[in-house]
Amino acid sequence: MHIPIDQPFDLESTLACGQGHRWLSIGDDDWYEGVVGDNLIYIRQISEGLEFRTIADKAEIARQLRCHFRLEDAEEDIEVIYDNLSKCDPKMAELVRKFRGLRVMRIDPWECLVFFILAAHSEIDQTKRNMERIAGEFRTSPPLDGYNGARYAFPTPSDLCGDGSLEKMNRLRLGLDKEIRIYEAASAVRLRRLDLNTLKKQPDVIKVIKKLKQLYSSSYTDAGKTVNCVALFALDNLDGFPIDTHIIKALNRLYGNEPGYPRHKTPATVGRWKWCREKFGCYAGYASQFLFIYSYRHLR
Repeated sequence: MHIPIDQPFDLESTLACGQGHRWLSIGDDDWYEGVVGDNLIYIRQISEGLEFRTIADKAEIARQLRCHFRLEDAEEDIEVIYDNLSKCDPKMAELVRKFRGLRVMRIDPWECLVFFILAAHSEIDQTKRNMERIAGEFRTSPPLDGYNGARYAFPTPSDLCGDGSLEKMNRLRLGLDKEIRIYEAASAVRLRRLDLNTLKKQPDVIKVIKKLKQLYSSSYTDAGKTVNCVALFALDNLDGFPIDTHIIKALNRLYGNEPGYPRHKTPATVGRWKWCREKFGCYAGYASQFLFIYSYRHLR
């Protein structure tokens, strides 16, 4: 079955930006295997749009995929977004032209939060593997028969902060205190100290970021990146602007000589964040993804 797409869409570029956290390339005619909710889905791009295979209800999966890749949001006309960014400056216009079809995805907020806790100081592939390890270790549903073995729906916050769960998490050896960070995040969500569903209705990204940062101590240097990723990819704040080493490399290369750009290293991250949000405006999150893929493919 396929989903017709009559707008710019590039599946490969979209999944290469570190946001397709449960999608794995299976190296077979450009197919990807993913777990969305408790469903196993195979997708690939074809000339007519997006082809998918699943044993689940196909109409429901088509609806989920349209939401997942932001293909049905009339208020988010992708041509308007691209045009808006292209007017910022010729450098961003060239990135939009080069990677046309890249989309910011819409990810489950809880899975997104865990993924970007895991992503601190880790490569994308390693972070994806750790997501799968957590899903397998805390599995509470039947296995999904994937291309390279069993896969599982992602555990709920209650699953990850129950009796004995921290000990199980520690056995995974995720590193850098990620086990306790995930456990504490799960506890906060389960006890509704952090209400992700309510945050999804909050349009002010500053308020969203402030609330998400309550999960972290002031000394945790990756908090800004993590909470901006959750705001952008899971909570519909398209002006969220995550900053990591890939984006810093791209910014320094393209904008380092512009007046007012805070080129020096940490603690300039906040300065860069403010500079980028002012420059790229309400679609700064899309700008961050164009910068990321430019750096990830060309500046490594």
